[in-house]
Amino acid sequence: MRTRLVISGILVAAATSLVGMIVLFVSAAAITPGLAVAPLQQPVLGLILSVYVAVPLVYSSLFGVMGGWCGRWTRQEGEPSPGS
Repeated sequence: MRTRLVISGILVAAATSLVGMIVLFVSAAAITPGLAVAPLQQPVLGLILSVYVAVPLVYSSLFGVMGGWCGRWTRQEGEPSPGS
């Protein structure tokens, strides 16, 4: 069922991006175990990792907003309007 809520587009896009980033970091840490403890030894790497997570989350959230707005505008004939 399509909800046509802009917030659901944002949440789905951000969750998908977050899962992708977690998979990327876990697989990188599995290949090179030293990467898992590196942010604890050098706090600047924590800042860099947070930017690597924040940029795709913001990017995907913006696309979620665009998708939610497009979903609201492309209502099919015969479908009830949101809130009815």
